[in-house]
Amino acid sequence: MNSKQELEGSILNSSASSMFQGYNNVTAQALNTAIDGNPLVHSGVSELQYIVTKSLQQTYSALNISSSVSAGYGGFSGEAKVNFVNQLSLTKESLCIIVKASDKQNVTRTNNVALKSGIKVPKTDEEVKDFVKKYGDSYISSLVTGAEYYAVYAFICETSEQRTTLETQLSASGISLFGGSLSADFQMKLEKVCKASSSTVTFQQIVSGLKDPHLPSQDNIINYALTFFDQEINNPAIISYESTSYDHVPDFPANVLDQVRRNVAYFTDPTGDFTKKGIDINELINQCENIESIYKHYDYSGDSQVNKVLESALNDFQKLKSQQEEYTYDPINKFLLPDLPSLKYGKPLLQFNFKDSDSYGGSGGSVFNDINQSSYFQKKTRLINVKLYSGKYVDKIVSTFECSDPVQRTYTNEHGGSGGGGSYDLQLTLGVWVNAISGRAGGYIDKLQFGATNGQSISGGGDGGGAFTCNIPDGYFVAGFRGKSGKFLDQFGVVYAKLLPAIWKK
Repeated sequence: MNSKQELEGSILNSSASSMFQGYNNVTAQALNTAIDGNPLVHSGVSELQYIVTKSLQQTYSALNISSSVSAGYGGFSGEAKVNFVNQLSLTKESLCIIVKASDKQNVTRTNNVALKSGIKVPKTDEEVKDFVKKYGDSYISSLVTGAEYYAVYAFICETSEQRTTLETQLSASGISLFGGSLSADFQMKLEKVCKASSSTVTFQQIVSGLKDPHLPSQDNIINYALTFFDQEINNPAIISYESTSYDHVPDFPANVLDQVRRNVAYFTDPTGDFTKKGIDINELINQCENIESIYKHYDYSGDSQVNKVLESALNDFQKLKSQQEEYTYDPINKFLLPDLPSLKYGKPLLQFNFKDSDSYGGSGGSVFNDINQSSYFQKKTRLINVKLYSGKYVDKIVSTFECSDPVQRTYTNEHGGSGGGGSYDLQLTLGVWVNAISGRAGGYIDKLQFGATNGQSISGGGDGGGAFTCNIPDGYFVAGFRGKSGKFLDQFGVVYAKLLPAIWKK
């Protein structure tokens, strides 16, 4: 078995599944079994809590991901829970709130281990290579089985200042940075923090150990976690596992796997260059992709640098992955960290600007402003519908927005009184924007007219007051509205927004 293709055909495409199974710590792959022994089975312990994590390793640990993966960098692993974490798109300053319900049925550990009959102790370099290819660099020495549920809110912060603000919001909402026990009101606390945060928020959930699991809606995750232990574990899953080097097997020479051990340390040492650089590149990719997704959402094409660095980071990521793959079929090779030019740029920070139009109308009513400038772009907020209610004056303006907030995807702001007849809806589907706003105003807003890029328009109100036009500045778009309102729409103005090229911070 000398070719990479032959080797890949022999590898089990799964993580640990049984005691004593061979295991590759670098790729988190299960292999053939070279060890016999007596398994010792103990009862497990259940966990119901929330955990706050501030790093990738902390998140791995909270999800009971294997120690070799969580100690190093699991970005190349095919494990389901590692892929789950990768979907959160974490950056260096990200913070996660993890809701955890873990029902550990059994904990199995090894006893009286020995090489299986017919398995020879490797002596030469070629024998070591063949042994590790077939049986890995270690064996599964501990398995925990049962059922578990995780729901994760990931707050994708760009700067340490943004994360500090988020931590203050958590504390103010009654969420401890040290984690704690779950209660029914924790759902409300989560939703409060998500709405208040200026960060991009991602949400994922995963369940195992149940034959036909039905994941809850986001507004019911706490109740689901609180009642998780009432469900029957009808398809027990492996919750966590540990591996032990073959060096610990009696009669296995201590020095035979010296270079293999050095390589495992190179790839998994949490303080080593491979791990640190791997995490840095992964976080850079996530931050670039997050900004690129915002650019795409707003049809912004004024910044090519982010995509340039993203391509460089993906190339560097592949360099590290290639080394990991090389270890799989040449475990005694001596590895050196390759050049990783993408890391010289630093991290991109989203930049934007808001501008207010002139205000039209009178001075009565209460002030309103539809726009939260600190989170508008981060949450991909967009005006999707406008409707007017009017008679002699504009009685009310109703604006509907959509955003990426996992708690509240759409919301509607209403400003004005309850009178007047309704206009048609000005529906702004993806790619359609408001491109014309005009009206008439005196002591109140007498009339408003809106036009969109697809040719649709709405209007409402009378012929009093003086005419005005809101000219959209070059490069900006209509983000939302501001003004004053009471029984009528007393005053009206527009909030314009535009994206700017990202700045880079080392």
